[in-house]
Amino acid sequence: MGGIDYPQKIKPKHAEYPVVGIDAASSEFYCRPEVFAPSFRRLKYVQRNTVLDYMYGRIDAQLGRTYHAGEDFYDIVDGLRAIDECINFMNFGEGDRIGHGIALGVNASTYYEERDFRIILPKQDMLDNAVWMHKMMEFYSIPDEYGLKANLRKVFRELFYEIYSDVFNSKNELESTSISDYYDSWQLRGDDPATILGKEETFKPYMLGDHDELKIIRKISKIRNLFRAYHYSGSAKKKGAECKEFHLHEGYDKVVEQLQKKLRERIQKKHISIETNPTSNMQITDVDRYAEHPITVLNNSYLKAKPDSMIDVSINTDDQGVFATSLEKEFTLMALALEKEKDRDGNPLYSTVDIYRWLDSIRESACFHSFL
Repeated sequence: MGGIDYPQKIKPKHAEYPVVGIDAASSEFYCRPEVFAPSFRRLKYVQRNTVLDYMYGRIDAQLGRTYHAGEDFYDIVDGLRAIDECINFMNFGEGDRIGHGIALGVNASTYYEERDFRIILPKQDMLDNAVWMHKMMEFYSIPDEYGLKANLRKVFRELFYEIYSDVFNSKNELESTSISDYYDSWQLRGDDPATILGKEETFKPYMLGDHDELKIIRKISKIRNLFRAYHYSGSAKKKGAECKEFHLHEGYDKVVEQLQKKLRERIQKKHISIETNPTSNMQITDVDRYAEHPITVLNNSYLKAKPDSMIDVSINTDDQGVFATSLEKEFTLMALALEKEKDRDGNPLYSTVDIYRWLDSIRESACFHSFL
């Protein structure tokens, strides 16, 4: 997605409010990033001038932004897609934070083996996942060793007919809609629906951007019809909400692993930090061991001889009262868990020195990315 250049006149005057950042943590199942996107893009350009700024030398700093993504998901893929939507639709970059991000580091092979390579999710989510996954395989040049792309196109065609067959007046338009057309309509979901459909006067902060690709897409009637149907068709929403079991194609988990890696690389390049919550994730996600928490995948500096991921991460408590924990306890539990890890020969997997260097680097990263 391209950048957004807002005119100076829409920027608000400074006000001394004790607010340094904003955090959205709604259920991902019923509230995708697209819902918050216009507001979050708008807030990126709100300059803060709080009573605390004089202490830290950050007069006129922007509001900090955190969005929780990749924690609740039917499938790892829609968890990854939520993170991608967060980055694209909210114009996330350096200084922004993603909460949890479990989908980026959970072990894909174990995840799908435990489910016998079957998943149950709403048809609309599976349709979106298939289209997004197909496009990301092309975008990142991921080899199609198992013929997965053909399977994804088949899933797209079947679900698209099931969900949207009653929406189009023209059968020809329905049949001619390609997976690329659907992806283009997905790209516009960060726009305010009322704005793109001409129901309100265009207001820049509520549009994703003005770069050429989006300008062209917005003018294509087929894309606009898809966009309208996704947001306003009662029939499509009802059919899309129906749950169905899907048997995953061979190699699905291998491609997911590649997508996880590519998205981690993208986040690292953009200097987006991730707030991790070990105890919380142990209780409400698929993570069942502290030593296997995705934080060790998101940032494995000091834990590997040749680190392949050094995303800025922090260790947090989530809801301290609910999970009966503290920041000190979270660091202690991670340290103890890693100290107990053994290799195949029964020797310590990590040295104590490396573990504490790793934890100290996380502490430093958290301080650096603090909104204060």
